[in-house]
Amino acid sequence: MEKQRGELRQKELDAERDKMMQTDRLAAQQLEFEREKLKSEAKLKEQEIDVKERAQNDEMKLIKRYGDALAQVISMQPEEVTDLPAYFRGVEEQFKKLSVPHKYQARLIYKYLSARARTLCNRLEPDACDDYDRMKTAVLKEYGLTAKCFLEKFNTMKKPFNDTFILFTSKLRGLLLQYFNARKVTSFDDVVSLLVSDRVKSSLTEQCLKYVLSVENNLPSDGQQWLEPQRLSEIVDEYVSYTNVSGTRASFIGQTPVSDVRHQSREHGKTVAEGKAGSFTPRSNYRDGGSKGRQVIKRQQ
Repeated sequence: MEKQRGELRQKELDAERDKMMQTDRLAAQQLEFEREKLKSEAKLKEQEIDVKERAQNDEMKLIKRYGDALAQVISMQPEEVTDLPAYFRGVEEQFKKLSVPHKYQARLIYKYLSARARTLCNRLEPDACDDYDRMKTAVLKEYGLTAKCFLEKFNTMKKPFNDTFILFTSKLRGLLLQYFNARKVTSFDDVVSLLVSDRVKSSLTEQCLKYVLSVENNLPSDGQQWLEPQRLSEIVDEYVSYTNVSGTRASFIGQTPVSDVRHQSREHGKTVAEGKAGSFTPRSNYRDGGSKGRQVIKRQQ
């Protein structure tokens, strides 16, 4: 009996020992797995860093190559404000000829801008500063070159004495193209519509023009912020019809028309006037009658 108990106890001890050995073996395997995982992650990070460094080096080399090419064909930003449209147009033509990627254009043109323009770019958000189109729009606005300014300068520009007509023509063309670009004109029909709308607005009164401009300013910024001739004429006609009506600008159900109120007022005044005239007549007669009665009494006396 004792012998059986001893054997049973020995078996239990052996089972516990095997279980502990198996647990230790699994823990060692898990530890080795974690170690290998950390090694692979570290190696992967090193590879990613190497790839980024190589990409950055390649990008810097690419930017330097584009920068060296542009340095041969473009100059610093001109001091004359009206030359900016032509300047940016020339820069964009060189970008196209050299096949400069859009993501590099803002960085490449930055050093050619004036101190005022660079200060403005430094105040922009990083996304806007790295986008050539948004950066150019901000610079043009900083110098007051909006759509209205382009149109006014195009209409009023005079040829400087020392400029050739080729340069003068280039400036005019640049202003006109910038005006069309600011108005987001993309087709011949749009050009015709824009010219007609501008001509109509030039004939409006100051108050009516302010109303039309307020309507245009509320149009979506991602589309054309000007009214087509048909819509413009409808808005102007509505404005004129409202402003030409005297009296109240709004009405309610059951309100008496202004013309009827005036007619009733005139009729009421006429009736009152006639009533007053009639009321005086008996009193006048009564007074006259009274005086005649007194005269008869005096004669009898």
